[in-house]
Amino acid sequence: MERAGLIEHCRVAKAEIKELLKLARRDMKTAQELMNISLDWALIVAYNAALQAGFAVMYAKGFRPKGPDRHKTVIRFLHASLEPSFKPTINRLDRIRKKRHQAVYRLAGTISEREARATIKFAEEFIIQVANLI
Repeated sequence: MERAGLIEHCRVAKAEIKELLKLARRDMKTAQELMNISLDWALIVAYNAALQAGFAVMYAKGFRPKGPDRHKTVIRFLHASLEPSFKPTINRLDRIRKKRHQAVYRLAGTISEREARATIKFAEEFIIQVANLI
């Protein structure tokens, strides 16, 4: 990934990594509040929270995404750097990324209550996993 120009080395203080997880937890509260306002945005914000946790993993390992498609790069990095037991979790994050893309750029009102709730639950669990990992 580094040779392909998708990631670069970086030095990130532990405090900054903790701050990313704090942002992720903040976004989770917002996602919960959005359940009564917009299911699309509840999913979008919950995905963003999980993505912040993914960035935290990258930073903890001394890398950051470079160039376009940063969301995809984070997911590719997670696949490459985490243990195989994380594969189903990362695959699910990628499916949510695609749903989020559709909700943001293509079709409004496509997210069901079940999808939004499941995404919120998934993101909460992923953030906890990441916090325990790093």
